[in-house]
Amino acid sequence: MEKELYEQFRTSSGAELDHFQQEMNAAGYSRFSKFIDGFRDAIRHYDEQEGQYILELVAKAQQLFPKPIVFSPHWQSIWEQFEATTRYKNSVFSRIPADQRSGEWQIILDNPFTNQEVVCYPSLDFIEASYLYGYFRPELKENEYVRMQKVENRIVEFGFMNEKNSVSQ
Repeated sequence: MEKELYEQFRTSSGAELDHFQQEMNAAGYSRFSKFIDGFRDAIRHYDEQEGQYILELVAKAQQLFPKPIVFSPHWQSIWEQFEATTRYKNSVFSRIPADQRSGEWQIILDNPFTNQEVVCYPSLDFIEASYLYGYFRPELKENEYVRMQKVENRIVEFGFMNEKNSVSQ
């Protein structure tokens, strides 16, 4: 249903858009939540050619629902968050050439001046990594950094259960 609501919004104009707005306002939190989830999914998965279009859709949604706080306080700045995520994701597209995007990527979050653990999101494709970069970048605190990096070489080992540690059934 999330994708259906987002697609309905994306393809609507004029009277259809007014009807969508009225239905959403009448339905309240749960339906708006599904719409937001569908929109977030679209931001997560769009590719380079859709970047400007997604920004236009965020502006369209902000015009349609200027005060999303009426659905939930959690969404007070959802349109600003979506716009910032999209802009930073678009910046990744402009900074990394298309011929260098294949392979495995990871996102690292750290603040070297605290004793908090480093956060790592490994084994990502380029689109997912660019989304996470865009998602985390606007919220960085003082001295924090987000690093998006391509994994060039890797060795992966897995532990195996031996007979002594296996569970009998």
